[in-house]
Amino acid sequence: MEKLKYAAALILLLIFGVTATGRAETLTVAVAANFTAPMRVIIPIFKRQTGVVILPSYGGTGTLYALIKNGAPFDLFLAADQRRPNLLYQEHLADKPRIYAKGQAVLWTAKKGLAGAADWRAALRLPGMKRIAIANPRLAPYGAAVMAVLSPSLKAALTNRLIYAENVSQAFQYAQMAADGGFTALSFALSTAGKHGSYWPISEAPLVRQSACIIKNTPNRQAAARFFSFLFAAESKAVLTKFGYK
Repeated sequence: MEKLKYAAALILLLIFGVTATGRAETLTVAVAANFTAPMRVIIPIFKRQTGVVILPSYGGTGTLYALIKNGAPFDLFLAADQRRPNLLYQEHLADKPRIYAKGQAVLWTAKKGLAGAADWRAALRLPGMKRIAIANPRLAPYGAAVMAVLSPSLKAALTNRLIYAENVSQAFQYAQMAADGGFTALSFALSTAGKHGSYWPISEAPLVRQSACIIKNTPNRQAAARFFSFLFAAESKAVLTKFGYK
């Protein structure tokens, strides 16, 4: 009987060992909401090349930064600004950041009748453009980029027309369903859903410089370094170009 118990335990140990060694490496990545569409293309490419599984968590940069500060177990942070990754670096919570993308803010609408305006300011003056979504500028870099170029008179005119979202992904969703238009990222305008509407670049707005960093206490440092490097590889750059990033 004891020999049978020992044999059974040995078999379970061997099965567990094979399972453990055969399990794919996994990375948990905090990803700024504007980078959702490119990330969904990049992830399977990276997995095919390396076997590493990426588990993305999409959200506003400010929200993700707060989670990391409070110990959320992310391996990497792909932010929508430079400030938060730099803060994590200064606080010794992340490795040195690097800019991986530069994004453009746009005004987007799903309404066909609003598509004929010459530019974004003209679009805002259209009678049908009554409710406009925007990501909270206190948390979302794309919302802040838009607010930075609004004149005082235009801000006053928009005061009662803006619907505030937590991030640009939510602003885009509002523009699809509950608003007449939305200030969002060019990546959403060039996505499959975005191509069903029209958009105007806000060329006066500064490009949103987005930094990525590896979190210091990641237990998956080698895999994290591989994905970090992959962000700057030719395959990733082609995806970024497709979605309007520089």
